[in-house]
Amino acid sequence: MNCIINLHGYNGNKNNNVFKILKNMKFNYEVKIISIQLSNKPKEDFKMLVNFVKRLDGSVIIVSKSLSSFYACLLNSMFKIPCICFNPSFDPLKNIVFKDENDIEFIKEKDFKNFDFDQDIACFMSTNDNRIDHLEHIKKYPFLKYTENIIVDDHDHDFTKLESDKETVNLFKNLIEYYFLKLSKLI
Repeated sequence: MNCIINLHGYNGNKNNNVFKILKNMKFNYEVKIISIQLSNKPKEDFKMLVNFVKRLDGSVIIVSKSLSSFYACLLNSMFKIPCICFNPSFDPLKNIVFKDENDIEFIKEKDFKNFDFDQDIACFMSTNDNRIDHLEHIKKYPFLKYTENIIVDDHDHDFTKLESDKETVNLFKNLIEYYFLKLSKLI
């Protein structure tokens, strides 16, 4: 079965606006949408996600926001799962203060600078994101030169107006359908 995993950002909620949009999307095939509540402890969350993904059967796409895009791209490199990221935070230590040393060490050891991503990653990046400098990310992380980067205006960090942005929602849906077709080896 086709499955979409929705991952919220730091201090977010599994019933976020992206999840609501996914639930309202109409596909020509069956899609199970799973939204996971994260604990905001990177080391624990990532371990849980790895174990969760290992149990899945069928085609999987991960949709993520902010910090969870860090996890999504790691899972992409491990399991070749396509991911669609909204305002991805690829340098979490720069914009989030973690109190647990284990989480800080986990993020440091998973730094993307030396990763070679050649799988399907799409990033919706807002020019009005007040937390993340996406241009800095593109310069710092070579793999972002090979991802599908969609630059959008008029969205804050959380993409709170996404539901009213029909053009971006259509692009989002088209990416999902493209990745499922690719996973089914039809393209």
